[in-house]
Amino acid sequence: SELANRMSDLLIVAHDRELAASSMIQRRLLIEPHVLVASSDYLGETRPIDTPGDLASHQLLGLGEASAKPQWEVVHERTGEHALVPLTPQIATSDIFALTAAARAGAGVAVLPVSVCGEDIRAERLTHLLPEWTAGATTISALLPSRQGVLPTVRALLNHCVEHFPAAVPWPTYPGKNHR
Repeated sequence: SELANRMSDLLIVAHDRELAASSMIQRRLLIEPHVLVASSDYLGETRPIDTPGDLASHQLLGLGEASAKPQWEVVHERTGEHALVPLTPQIATSDIFALTAAARAGAGVAVLPVSVCGEDIRAERLTHLLPEWTAGATTISALLPSRQGVLPTVRALLNHCVEHFPAAVPWPTYPGKNHR
């Protein structure tokens, strides 16, 4: 893989599917859920969103990357129930921060990783919709070129990342919801 050809002691990568097989050693640091969000301005002018099926009548915002699916697959955290939401986005961008800004500005409903929108949820700039449902996840992994020859300082950094990385993500917390 391209990653294996880089001259590095340690790589930290975010990915939404399994990494291709390589000679590198992979250590998962975090699986971060993606959540549905919208601004209160947008929600105040539209129909309520009580089920995933309600999303079909709303303005949806999407990541416009070539690998993006033309639908959101949402999963109920407790029951495992799956629902597919067809996606014809009002706004599509490959910039997750622009997508967040569009949601904040009231352009529609977005699916965002909690590390990107958690602070906005806590500050009530965005509302976490359907809180028992997630819409995919991003895995954060550390990659080492091999098990042998790892410098003690690199191993110490990896161990520090494994221990502290999950706490660095600003998970939304509010009454009745605890992601940890």
